[in-house]
Amino acid sequence: MSVHGKILRGVSGGAFFSLVTVIVSFVQLRLVLDFLSPSLAGTWLLFISVGSYIAFFDLGLSPTIAREIGFHLGTERLDQQHKTKLIADLLVTSNYLFHLLSIAVFLLAVLLGGYIVHTSTATDQYSQVAWAWLIFATGAALNLWASSPFAALYGLGYWGSERLIRSLSLLAGLALTVGLLYAGFGIIGLSVAWAAQGLLARMVAKQILHRKYPDLLAARSKPDLQLAKTIITPSLKWAVMGFGAILILQTDNVIIAAVLGPAAIPNYEAAAKIAITAMSFAAILVTATSPQISKAYAEKNTALVASLLSQSVRLSVTMVVFLAAYVAVYGDAIIALWLGNGRFVGFPILWTLLLMVLLEAHHVAMATATVATGHMPFTKPALLAGVLNLAISVILAQHLGLWGVALGTLMAQLLTNNWYAPYVALKHFGIPFSTHYKTVLMPTGLLLAVLLSANFLLKQMLGNYSHLIVLSSSLFFSALIAVGAAYLLVLTSNERQAIQIQILGNWGNKP
Repeated sequence: MSVHGKILRGVSGGAFFSLVTVIVSFVQLRLVLDFLSPSLAGTWLLFISVGSYIAFFDLGLSPTIAREIGFHLGTERLDQQHKTKLIADLLVTSNYLFHLLSIAVFLLAVLLGGYIVHTSTATDQYSQVAWAWLIFATGAALNLWASSPFAALYGLGYWGSERLIRSLSLLAGLALTVGLLYAGFGIIGLSVAWAAQGLLARMVAKQILHRKYPDLLAARSKPDLQLAKTIITPSLKWAVMGFGAILILQTDNVIIAAVLGPAAIPNYEAAAKIAITAMSFAAILVTATSPQISKAYAEKNTALVASLLSQSVRLSVTMVVFLAAYVAVYGDAIIALWLGNGRFVGFPILWTLLLMVLLEAHHVAMATATVATGHMPFTKPALLAGVLNLAISVILAQHLGLWGVALGTLMAQLLTNNWYAPYVALKHFGIPFSTHYKTVLMPTGLLLAVLLSANFLLKQMLGNYSHLIVLSSSLFFSALIAVGAAYLLVLTSNERQAIQIQILGNWGNKP
């Protein structure tokens, strides 16, 4: 299969996973608000935020393993048997490390959770919240343990399969969540479903890996201490960047709970969730392209690397522009239809979150491509951004409430990652800023202006209809406008020509 064919297959799997993730997360939030009291709902959302901190104890192993597999596959001086042996050694060693990390995560989670439950839970809810956290901690360890086969599938190019497994486990978890909530198990039922979902994902991923790559078992590899030391060093750099990202994107609920109380979390979470959803769809192409960039870089195919980088950045940012322009206009209607009236936190907060997401998508696409080549200079700015986010958000939350939390995140990113990651990437790949401006910034900026204008006009025209009619009709027309505008503004002449040839070819083949 060609490089672009693998990317397309990965994008298809990623799109399905993102769609499932959005549906599951939106349905689960509605269920949480319907079945739990405001304080327990806020506590569960706090669980999810702290769970992202626990995920930090992956320590960057997953992306390092995937990149190293890409490097092994792209090394032409090695025969297939030697490549398989190196990959098998890598996976056995990393699996051993994941075992140790999952045990450490469980113990740390129990201690951390004990403190959180003790300090933030009412006496009458203490027992059920404590049990829920213990089960949640078990699920966190299972999720980390599942990272090994998922990283292997991703690195080997089976990203579509990896996304499909995750999608099915999410759907199974949602089904179990619905059943346990209706049975009256409350927050404990949510934790059980979350833990079971992680265990199922691990079992299926391991089975699929051995089915698709049976030679890995035949290699009979054993954990290698020296290899472990080799992969830990770059992994820790990933970990520091990941920790910075957690401090930026996953601390809002913690800050809200500390400054404004857990009951203030759900409404903010609703706005944040639809904003982050836009970025998750943009990440599909970036994630699918990353292992191909690693492989092309190992093959010293600079032309292919440049081509993949250009497409990844332009198209991923274009996707965020389309979704952000839609949500920026219809966010109140989306939340009203989804959660009911009275849940919308206001356009200033939503627009602040969407601007943060737009800038985030741009710099993440460029940083991901840079890291895929083994160059990882983003640890210090990531940590600095995380610290700034905590400090600024806490201060602004005390004066501006929920809007201060959103502004703190945006300001921290503007001061660090939003400019630094693109600057480093352009320098690393030898791309002049003028070229980047002409091919990415200007066309996507024009696209944003076109779509915002179109959506505001559509909202005025459809203002007298129900939320469902307004949202569905405007989404349809907005998508049509986005496709036409992106075709003219964002795609290169070669890409437009390739699309025309593909369309004409398919038309000519019809009987």
